[in-house]
Amino acid sequence: MHYTAWLHWSPTTVCNLDCKYCINSIKGVDTGLIHIEALSKTLSGKPKLKITFTGGEPFLVPNFIEACEVITQNHVLELFSNLTSNKLREFSKRINPNKVEFVHASFHYDALKAQGLLDKFKENLNLLKENGFRIKLKAVAYPPLDYIAVKTIYPELRFMPYYGVWQNKVYPDAYTKAELKKFQLNSNCKQIFSRFGKPCNAGFNVAMVSPTGEIKVCAHIDESLGNIYTGFSFKHEPLICPKRKCECPFPEYDKRLFNEAIN
Repeated sequence: MHYTAWLHWSPTTVCNLDCKYCINSIKGVDTGLIHIEALSKTLSGKPKLKITFTGGEPFLVPNFIEACEVITQNHVLELFSNLTSNKLREFSKRINPNKVEFVHASFHYDALKAQGLLDKFKENLNLLKENGFRIKLKAVAYPPLDYIAVKTIYPELRFMPYYGVWQNKVYPDAYTKAELKKFQLNSNCKQIFSRFGKPCNAGFNVAMVSPTGEIKVCAHIDESLGNIYTGFSFKHEPLICPKRKCECPFPEYDKRLFNEAIN
């Protein structure tokens, strides 16, 4: 699926799971609506974009499916979800899988098991597959995770690095060679978050969208490019990363856009 730029949108920070390695949880926080009419107006004048939904859990947004319908009229959709929502059946009926690059199915074994949602995850995963959606099944390589149990359930599952502290060790830097091998992580996962002084396409053809709709260069650069509801424009040239550590390595996540920006 070809697109000219990418927006990475967190419409909510609320989540229904309580993973030990995540800062998001539901805890009584309300999730606002996406402003459908304003979103449609903004996107109508833009070349083809990829809009990736993450969170929190995007299916907790009451009109999330309506927003997906607007996006998939002329743009490319991608999303991260823990696949526990009953809305997945409606989503699979109303959204064209050919307009969705990937659904990243986030398998949080311990949290799903604790809430009795392992079967619901499997049901929704199979539902999406049956309806033609492309799936990337992923889990966080949290050091104390029961690796054998997880891989027994889903042998095809791939791991993402854990970013945080466990037993007074800071990850991903603290991964041992044995852990990298076990989780099948590339040793580069320790370095891709050090972009200081290097060119980056953040703000040039990729940007972050907050729950309020504000669009910023990236999570660590407090520079606004506009708003998803009122209009925005990208910067005219790539920047040189000013940050020592980066939690959103766009050059690694979408190498085509990065190469198009700096070449």
